[in-house]
Parts: sequence; structure tokens; C-alpha cells
Amino acid sequence: MKATYYISKIVQGSQGLVPGLPLLGRIGRQDFINMIDQALRAYEREFKSMDIHLIDEILDLVAYTERTLSQPGANLLLAGRSGTGRKAATQLVAHLLNMEFFSPSISRDYAMKEFKRDLKEVLLKAGVEATRTCLFIEDHQLLQDEFLEYLNSLISAGEVPGLYSPEELEPVLAQLKDEMSSQYEYKTTFELFVSRIKKNLSIVMSLDYTHPKFVQNCASNPALFSQCSIIWCEGWTKDALLTVAKNELEDVGSQIGKPFDHIISSILVVHNSAQSLGASPLAFMNLIHLFKQIFNKIVQTSGGQSKHLL
Repeated sequence: MKATYYISKIVQGSQGLVPGLPLLGRIGRQDFINMIDQALRAYEREFKSMDIHLIDEILDLVAYTERTLSQPGANLLLAGRSGTGRKAATQLVAHLLNMEFFSPSISRDYAMKEFKRDLKEVLLKAGVEATRTCLFIEDHQLLQDEFLEYLNSLISAGEVPGLYSPEELEPVLAQLKDEMSSQYEYKTTFELFVSRIKKNLSIVMSLDYTHPKFVQNCASNPALFSQCSIIWCEGWTKDALLTVAKNELEDVGSQIGKPFDHIISSILVVHNSAQSLGASPLAFMNLIHLFKQIFNKIVQTSGGQSKHLL
């Protein structure tokens, strides 16, 4: 268990030793938990409820992600199992850093045309509007190999060759005309556009390292490991699983009115027995939710009586 975390959010008004990189501030574990809990409540009031437990693995992930995304234009590869909280942690960090979070909404008809449309929307925000933006991509969104090739190019160069036709690019660059006339660093408006993308866009790739194509994708798209910070999320420890189970089943315990440690132990036994089959934290959460559904259904059919069930 860590007693101290280092993040950029609590440092203000100071100049670091390395230009362009944020300073890191030191914060105690309990203060960090309180800070994340407040941010989580604020996020849920503004957007949606987030099913996240502040276990050590999640706290570490939030701190690592915050340190990375606080750097202008930093990119991140989150390699881990499903259910480890990668998306929730990134959404929370983006909210903390006042970044706009964007993740493609996949439908049955989603294809290259829709993917290009989404990329153009993100590049407009980062390159023209100068909005700090986080583009979050998961395995299931990479419907075609070309999607990953486009992202590899965007991570490495800040642009995707051929994404815009000349007719599409002209009105985009026209919006930077005033900005171009007031600077002398870039020779063309397109160079200015790309520089703003590199500064304001952070791409987070959330990939499952057990996926059959994970190694192949990394090898064929080198920007994933050469231009990204890498966070490895293997799973949750036994103590973390125990904490999550107790939190999730707290309402069950209040209904039966007696200790239910044997229920939690049984759930852990079932989960551990499936580890060789690739059981992930998501599978563990699904198991708990399934148990609660069955329990509540039995309670309803027994006239609300639950103490005799366990």
C-alpha cells in the first residue's frame, strides 16, 4: 500500500526544471482518496454514474494516468485485462485536467467513413479550437487494421496523410488565418495546424494484452511503444477482490442481517478456479452482479423474506 502519491493537479504557479513538463506535487494516501472521491462525485453529478472502487490498483492507475496526461500532447498505452478500470480512470483524469474526453461510438454500420469523421471532429477540437482533448480507443473499436494504422500515424506525426481532401482542408486551415499571421515559427498554416494537434491531443490506447493480435499490432505500429507511455494493468490482488466484493454485496448483508463472509469466500473460490481460463476483473464483477440478481429474484418470490436464504 502506498502512503504517498505524486501528481500534477496539486501544483500551481511554479516553473519546472524541464520546460514544457509539469511539476509533480506530493499528496498523502488519504488526501488523495478524498480528492479522487470528490472528483468522482462531481463527475457523476455532471455526466453519469461511474462504477468504480477506490482500491489500490485504481488509485495507482489514476495517479499514473494523471502524471502522463498532464503533459501536453502525451500519449498513453494502457495494456491490461478487461474490468481493471482503465476507461473509468481515464475519464476521471480527463475531468480533473479539464480535458474533453472522446471515444468513438461503435454501431453495426460503423466503418472507415465513420472513423474518419470521428478523427476529423477530434482534430478540429485540438488543432483549430485548441481544446485539450483525450481520444480513448479500445480493442473492440479497432474494427479494421487501417484504424490502427491511422492512429499510429497520428501518434507519431500529428497527422494522417490523406485524411482530408483539399476541399475539406481549406476551410479548416482558414480558421487559423489570424493565428498564422501573428506567429513566425511555422512556415505554413498546415504546419501550425499539426503543431496544435501535437500539443492539445492525447491518444489513450486501451488494449488487452491477452488479445491474439496484441503483439502483432504493437510490432506493426511502433508508435504504440515508442511514442506512448505504457502502463501495464495485470489485474487485481486478492485483497482488492475482497474489498470490491464486500462493497458490492453490502446491501445483501444488510438484508440478511448476519455475517456473509462465507458468501464472499465462495465467490472468490469460483473466480480463482477460473483463472486458468482467463477470468478477468470484469468476469469477477459480472459474477457478483449475477449473484445479486439471483438473490434479489429469490427474495421477491419468497415474499421479501431473506434471512432464511443463507
